[in-house]
Amino acid sequence: MKSKHRSELLLRKWAQDGYWCKQDDVLNAYKSDPNYTDTIERVHVNDLTVEEFIEKYERGSKPVIIQGVTDTWPGMKEW
Repeated sequence: MKSKHRSELLLRKWAQDGYWCKQDDVLNAYKSDPNYTDTIERVHVNDLTVEEFIEKYERGSKPVIIQGVTDTWPGMKEW
């Protein structure tokens, strides 16, 4: 979440408003129903340029899950 796009969300109110709970709702839905689908678009990091991300998602304040970001991190093999 970028504060310039969601200036009405105060950091100190994040926990109070329960935004952090939303991720648990999605994870629990996946666990209880393997066919669960949400409406968040998913894009692989190799299929998205910085310019495309800015234009389509950041400027449009549209949520996206970028997959594959950690695939090449050394920790993925070491841990």
